[in-house]
Amino acid sequence: MIPWINIAKGIGILLIVYGHSYPPEILYHFFYYFHIPLFFFISGYLFNKTQPEFKQFFIHKFKTLMIPFYVYGFFMTLLIFILHWYRGDLNPEIVIHYLSGLLNGRERNLANTDLWFLPSLFLTSISAYIILQKAPRSSLLSGIVFIAVIWMIYLTDRKGNSIYSITTVPPALFFFIAGYYYRKLDFYIEKTAYNMVYFLFVVIVFTVSYKYFHQTVDIGANYFGRSVILMLINGLLGTLLVIFLSRKIGSNGLLEYFGKISLYIFIFHQIFVPVTEAFNHLFDLQKHFLIIGTIKLLGSILLYELIVKALKKKIPYL
Repeated sequence: MIPWINIAKGIGILLIVYGHSYPPEILYHFFYYFHIPLFFFISGYLFNKTQPEFKQFFIHKFKTLMIPFYVYGFFMTLLIFILHWYRGDLNPEIVIHYLSGLLNGRERNLANTDLWFLPSLFLTSISAYIILQKAPRSSLLSGIVFIAVIWMIYLTDRKGNSIYSITTVPPALFFFIAGYYYRKLDFYIEKTAYNMVYFLFVVIVFTVSYKYFHQTVDIGANYFGRSVILMLINGLLGTLLVIFLSRKIGSNGLLEYFGKISLYIFIFHQIFVPVTEAFNHLFDLQKHFLIIGTIKLLGSILLYELIVKALKKKIPYL
């Protein structure tokens, strides 16, 4: 893996963890503008047009994305059942509610709602394979595909997370394909001064978006703010900012480590919410996003190092 890619993923996962930890409202909106688009963009960047046959590609993606979805979803569902049993309120309705989430992949039925990302990336990857591998190399058809994707984003706006996150695929596909073509262009801002100018430009655009449009963007929930076009622009601007900075950094062991295990941090960090609440209560602390986010981050890393690593030795694609 190219070092700057892991650095970008490391920065992205930090934005997700701390964005899920009750940051100040303005930071919350800024993080949500691009922290998820960044990961779809990078997935597109890593997509090689010289791929195996569709069957092999499908099986590989199913193993690496959907098997973890079912395995980790099952264990988190068991944790929820144990928690309700401990509280004394476990009942058939709760059991059916969460088991149905494993079967239909609906975010609202999942024991860990962040699992929506796995089937969304799976379906997005399959869609991108069909478009990028099978579609003729025609600029006209490429334009038609682009317009079709934008139109589908408008249709899925505010529709709510559906079976296996199907309604999240259009915006995810937009950023995935954008990442694919970014690799072909391969441009970035080399000079620090220009990076600062770009950073200020992004801050200005984000500030205008926040102040005058007050965009609440959440791709996982199919809420794209008051302007789909502005959502896409903000997503690209923020993503490119992280990539430019990551390529400038070049090498950073800690961020690269976060990037390498970003998927597991993404999957696990929200299950430590009860721990953060207990910590705040124990030390009589007000909710502070830096403390909450750090507990979630460290807890996820410990879970990965102590349990997931051992599982991966037996089941590599977990």
